Parts: sequence; C-alpha cells; structure tokens
Amino acid sequence: MKKFITSIIVIIFIIFLGVITFLKNSPRKTEGMEALKYEQLATLPIEETYDYEEILKDMELNELATTEMVDNFKTQHETNTKLTSTNSTGTIRYIKLAMNSHRFTKGFNKYELTPIFYVGLNYTSDTQPNKIISIAKPYISTTGAAKCVFDGSIFYKLENGHSFYYGISGAIYIKTKTFVKNIDFDGRYFSDSLNAD
Repeated sequence: MKKFITSIIVIIFIIFLGVITFLKNSPRKTEGMEALKYEQLATLPIEETYDYEEILKDMELNELATTEMVDNFKTQHETNTKLTSTNSTGTIRYIKLAMNSHRFTKGFNKYELTPIFYVGLNYTSDTQPNKIISIAKPYISTTGAAKCVFDGSIFYKLENGHSFYYGISGAIYIKTKTFVKNIDFDGRYFSDSLNAD
C-alpha cells in the first residue's frame, strides 16, 4: 500500500512538472490584432486591412509598442495623408505584418523571434495593394521560454513600393537579467506584383 501511494504521488508530480513546462514554453500573448504573414501582403484584399485608428488602438494594446513607435507611425500617417491628398488616387490602409522568424534552442528551451512591422499600403482597387508607401518602426515578438526579452536595434528601410529590408542585432535575455544569446539576422521583402514607384 505504501508503494502504491508513493507511486501515485510520483505520477502526480511528473504530470505537474509537464504542465508547468508547457505553460513556461507557451507563447506570450499580446493583445490586439493578429499579425499577417508577409506572404499575404501582395494579394491582400482591402477588407482585410485596417485604418489609422485601428492600428493606433493595436499599438496601445500591444505591450511591445513604445512611444517612439507610436510617434513614428503618426508621422508616417501624416506623410501618407499628404501624399494621397495631392495625388488623390488610392486609399491608404495599414497592416500588421510578421516576417520570417529566427529560431534557436539553448539547453531545453526553444526561442522564436519574429520581426513585426506596421506597413502602410496604397490601394487603387479592392483586390490587392498597389504599393507599399510606409513602414513604421518595427518590434520583435518573442515566444518560447518565459519572459524572453529582446534588447537591441532594428534597422529597416523601405527601398521602393515593392520591397523593404531589415536587419536585427542584439541580445536575448530571460527576465531582462539572464543572458541567453547574441543574435544577428536580416531579411528582405520583395514582390513583383506591387508597383516600385
């Protein structure tokens, strides 16, 4: 009987550890809208995009958006508005765009870093964007080990209406104190179906 009770306690303990490990490795959720995969951008219908106010609301709900990001987005929107008012062709819409994730493992923990961009699009039809007109300051979404934090810089440049480049350089920490790994990666978006100018 004593061995039976001990066995039950051990089984409960093992199950408890499994649940704790699952919760620890579950992705951290940020509130707000879901980021679309970059592959969707070139064929994204206008009804799946957002207006200026909806993106601002998402930035407010998103714990990773800084004041600098919000100010950068507001400046970009003012520029976009002036551009369309003088040009008077097209509609400005926005999306939250997720690029390719950078993944790595350290010990038993898996980490995933995803660059997220707020992208301004010009639509001249309802079926797909005409071109990219702006990119607001991006951030890194981290999933994997609990309390994983990116500390570094993100370089980004809108090259023209159908391509942009980004570079990520920095370090990953757990609970902002324990160093995990230095990272350095870059990426590019390009689409032949969008206008360059």
